[in-house]
Amino acid sequence: MMLLNIEEYKKILKLGEGPTIEFKEEIPQAHDLAKLFTAFSNTRGGWILFGVDDKKKVKGIKAGEQDKQLLINVARNNCQPHIAIKCDTLKVGKKKILAVHIPEGGDKPYQANDKIYVRLDSHIHVATAEE
Repeated sequence: MMLLNIEEYKKILKLGEGPTIEFKEEIPQAHDLAKLFTAFSNTRGGWILFGVDDKKKVKGIKAGEQDKQLLINVARNNCQPHIAIKCDTLKVGKKKILAVHIPEGGDKPYQANDKIYVRLDSHIHVATAEE
């Protein structure tokens, strides 16, 4: 079963980046991925679409099973406690995007790189004591 169908994808694209949606043209380094995953889990959860730029343009990504496994491994090994993300590829026209769903965490706070991150609007910040 696919995580995201084309209709759901179109809704997410229309909404644009915000507290629960992030677009990335490429898959970043592991420490940046862990920061993203924990920020989403510490806030409301959400979607990251790899292969889409900040202006909502589909650039496409050459993502295979090893890329999905890399994302899953980062969520398990670089986030404390680990985060159970779900990944899937979606064909948009002739291009492929990688959709990742990060659940809101039930075991907050989540840490990456020895810090606790939160998502405020479409930005990631180190959490304050109050947060």
